[in-house]
Amino acid sequence: MCTKRRIQCDRSLPGCKKCGVRRLQCSGYGRKLKWCRGVASRGKLAGKTFPKDALVFTEAHDEIINAQFAIDFTLSPSPYPGLLKETPVRRLIHYYDNVIAATRVWVDSPDNSWRNIIIPLAMKSPLLLNSVLALAAEHMCARLPSSGLQSSFQPGKYRRKSLKLLSQALSSELKGEPSTAKTSLQRHHDSANEILAALLVLCSLEMVQSSLTLWRLHLRAARIMIQRWLPSNQLNSTTQFLIQEAFAFDVFASTTIVLEPDPLPNNMLSLVDNRAIFIDYLRLLQTVTATERHRAADILREAPVGPIDILDFVTRFDKTGTRTLRLSRHLPFAPPSLRQDFAHVVEIYHYAGLIYTYQSLLPFSENRQHILHCLPNLFASLVPIADSAFLAQDLVWPLFIAGTESQGNALRQAWLKDKMENAMRNTGYSMCIRALDFLDRFWSARDGARTTWVEFARKNDEGNDGFMAFA
Repeated sequence: MCTKRRIQCDRSLPGCKKCGVRRLQCSGYGRKLKWCRGVASRGKLAGKTFPKDALVFTEAHDEIINAQFAIDFTLSPSPYPGLLKETPVRRLIHYYDNVIAATRVWVDSPDNSWRNIIIPLAMKSPLLLNSVLALAAEHMCARLPSSGLQSSFQPGKYRRKSLKLLSQALSSELKGEPSTAKTSLQRHHDSANEILAALLVLCSLEMVQSSLTLWRLHLRAARIMIQRWLPSNQLNSTTQFLIQEAFAFDVFASTTIVLEPDPLPNNMLSLVDNRAIFIDYLRLLQTVTATERHRAADILREAPVGPIDILDFVTRFDKTGTRTLRLSRHLPFAPPSLRQDFAHVVEIYHYAGLIYTYQSLLPFSENRQHILHCLPNLFASLVPIADSAFLAQDLVWPLFIAGTESQGNALRQAWLKDKMENAMRNTGYSMCIRALDFLDRFWSARDGARTTWVEFARKNDEGNDGFMAFA
């Protein structure tokens, strides 16, 4: 905390005297680290050694391990019982707090619920705690494959434990409907929240190694949870957050897994905070996807297909962009330059969303003029922030959409592949590897230049798991 306040801590007890002089509450500090062996022959760590209690083992993590908005989970074991007394466990929670949570939101802030809701809930739920530990261990080991972390943090152990606890929790919940008694109903809601939170964390876990089959299994379970257990007129903030995140997962999965059944309906968000950043874009994208699925089903059964009011969608995208920028004004962007970068993200989703709408709802021969009008604007917004480590999680889907309009342009294809791979490196998730494979097939296909990628995927991905452009 002293470092964040730009105060040189004197490490006196029971609290820093410099904080006391300034009448600031001292939050304490962790143990002092002692260097014990060599780290690197060059770079910022040249001549230094590993700290015995080091949480980070390479230069790559040196700047992001202490995220500005982390909740400063203490490394001291004294306040926590059981599993949390183990040093590797506390390190993994610290890693989740500082590294992973920042990649699960559009832009990191003090209101990041992947921190402020998930971590406290995990402190009370062995199921969610083991799921978080599995994600943190897998993510850390994937980003540092040659560092020998597998033996120290054992991601497989936490994964197996979390899946076992999840199976038990689901079995217990499925035994019957919850009682209407107030205390029993509250326990039911708490249990449902823990299960849904664990499913979302496990979805993130499968994104590390690009296991789409397991990812879809967890998402389907989350869908069932929401549709079966969670509808209510009184949703607390935790439930609202979890429903919103499940919806976000479903939106991006539904856009690219074209053989997926009907996506989650927009009305499930009727009781969710309408001020959440990008929630309007998610609703609009889901509307486009649901409309495309219904029209494709009508065509398959040779039923009449009605006209599309494409101008209505354009108007809705315009209004959504304006509202998203207005809602983002309260965000404490750090560094401040992120505010301008975030404005680029809004522009990116505006044009990527329009292109996706034209691709999905208009025949190929009719959508060309609209798409060619949007495409230069999409690239103009992508180029300034395509290498941003702070916003990498926001860029994969728009980069994919840009890629679907890059047939025959080798330079653009190479640029897009480089930026998607860079986004995977920055986020630590490799789910969009399959999306890159699809783009390669689409670019090289003879009919790729005469059909939309949606039609191409529907014809060529039958029998496969599909793919997802998401990080």
